[in-house]
Amino acid sequence: MSNLTVLRLKEFREAWLKDHGPSTVNKYVTLISVAIKHARTILGIYLPSNPCDFIKRLKEPEFKADIIEPEEEILLLTEAERSKANWLKLAIMLGVDCGMRRGEIIKLRRENVNFVNATATLLETKNGSSRSIGLSPRVISEMRKLPINIDGRVINCPSNDNFQHFYSQLQRWTGVKKSIHTTRHTFASRCAMNGWSIAEISAQGGWKNLSILKRYTHIKASYLSKKLGNC
Repeated sequence: MSNLTVLRLKEFREAWLKDHGPSTVNKYVTLISVAIKHARTILGIYLPSNPCDFIKRLKEPEFKADIIEPEEEILLLTEAERSKANWLKLAIMLGVDCGMRRGEIIKLRRENVNFVNATATLLETKNGSSRSIGLSPRVISEMRKLPINIDGRVINCPSNDNFQHFYSQLQRWTGVKKSIHTTRHTFASRCAMNGWSIAEISAQGGWKNLSILKRYTHIKASYLSKKLGNC
């Protein structure tokens, strides 16, 4: 660790920039910094300083908060009905209406869905904790249409690759190039414009870091204009 100098870190950073974006490189430098701080403060390893403190963060590109427009949503849902993946329409709804991640959609089990209360419990989520969410009326309606799978999952999709195959096919059919992850941006943005509080959006979507949630929420200027009474 004593050989880990500022110069070596800069060389590492430049090498990684050839294959990775600034955001990824910044995260790795931060990870190295955290490891060094742990070594110094917890493990008692002597180092005169943390060389990462002298590494300037790279400028990251501005985050592009795409959302699925209403006409695009109609097109996606309509074309999804002719897909061999009978779960594809529901998957899009779960993202747009309920803010679920793709992994959460794939893992959702029927036994964890309460059709009476229109709620679901998501286990083993990305941030390491479980959460309970609300389900929209059309999501409940679409779930009831699907056959019950032997393995207990709501959608009969074996893997992320299988999911991506059918969603990519849908993108070709519709010309809508926005990713399935964009449905979460759409959910957060629509909720914000419909008067949901930050706490409510965070609880439904599972965001623990409010700065990340802010990136996901894209408020249209036309909405802000209406709030001001200009339209």
